[in-house]
Amino acid sequence: MTIVFPSNASLSERTNGLNERTIRRCIGHLVDAGLIHRRDSATRKRFPLRYGGLIRDAFGFDLQPMFERERELTEHAEQLVDDQEKLRSLKAEALALRVEALRQAKDEETVSFLQKVRNILRRATLKAEEIIELIKKLAELTGVEIKEFPAGNHDAHALMPDEMSGDDGQNVRHVEPTRLNIKKDAIGAHTSSDYRERGDPTTMAWEDLKNVSEFFPNEPRDHQSVVRILADVGKLLRIGQDKILKHLREHGPGRLLLALDEMLLRTSTGHVRNTNAYLDAMMRQGM
Repeated sequence: MTIVFPSNASLSERTNGLNERTIRRCIGHLVDAGLIHRRDSATRKRFPLRYGGLIRDAFGFDLQPMFERERELTEHAEQLVDDQEKLRSLKAEALALRVEALRQAKDEETVSFLQKVRNILRRATLKAEEIIELIKKLAELTGVEIKEFPAGNHDAHALMPDEMSGDDGQNVRHVEPTRLNIKKDAIGAHTSSDYRERGDPTTMAWEDLKNVSEFFPNEPRDHQSVVRILADVGKLLRIGQDKILKHLREHGPGRLLLALDEMLLRTSTGHVRNTNAYLDAMMRQGM
């Protein structure tokens, strides 16, 4: 039998208190999409039909359409994940080019344009085509050569000039022990100190990580999701994955997330040249 019969109250409990009005609206969307069929009783209540003490039928939701479209739904979900990965990669390229452009900027008009670029990259509705256009403009602005975008593939890799000057010692000067203060800078990036004491990201409000959450708005629900976001932020900042894993093992996800959140701000304002050395310095100083 593919019919289920949970009450709205039961569904609310299973969804951590989602209100019943929202539940009814979501059920309506599933019905309209043809993913479930309603089988209503005269009173619109959901309950099993028992014969000889056994459940033989029920009034509720028939999930058979969903099972029949399992392959289609799986492929669609995988495509969405792939699209999100492409967007993150493109944003990483654009962010890196923007940092280079900030280092080269010599007039207010260019700085103003780069501030707008930063705000555009934070838009949740940003499409791959828009990011590609930004990458082309930034590459032209910085004189950086980029590979052509393959047909049907929005991934590209900017051939960034190797100007990562300075070693660990030269980059330590950028790291200040009182760095995490409550403020919002002139171009909309955020830092915060009220969550610094809460080192476990599974117990702190995700939106407190202002810079990370703007790139990754979906709050992680488990340790694996947190680790995946750490890896993605590392790619965004061009930090080696081995270094991310090293600091994850030594310091835990909480402190590492806080450090990367601050680094997203500082790289966007052109204050960080060598992100790998900068992260090492931050973790050595204990945030």
